[in-house]
Amino acid sequence: MLPLPIFTDCDCYLNERRRLLEMKLETVNRLAAANKLPDAIITQSGLKISPLDAAVPMEAQTLIDRTALMLPRVKITELLMEVDGWTGFTRHFKHLKTGEPAADKTLLLTTILADAIT
Repeated sequence: MLPLPIFTDCDCYLNERRRLLEMKLETVNRLAAANKLPDAIITQSGLKISPLDAAVPMEAQTLIDRTALMLPRVKITELLMEVDGWTGFTRHFKHLKTGEPAADKTLLLTTILADAIT
């Protein structure tokens, strides 16, 4: 037997974790029913959670801003084209019907970015 404050028997451990989960879920259900969930509300359309505020100290934000000004302004498609030149990753994007690689890499990368943004 290990002198640790945990269950070493798997069934005991899982039962305890299940009991704890059920207690936490009961608390959440009670708070939700009373509309007292912190930073969240339940509406007809579903659960709405308030976005978290960034917790960046002012000194760090100043450094982030100064560092960002030192970086070159590069179009993301140009950067992806350069990375593709090193790795050739666009060869893995095939036309669904023909199986051929994309003929226009700029169009391919623009489409990938548009999909990623939306």
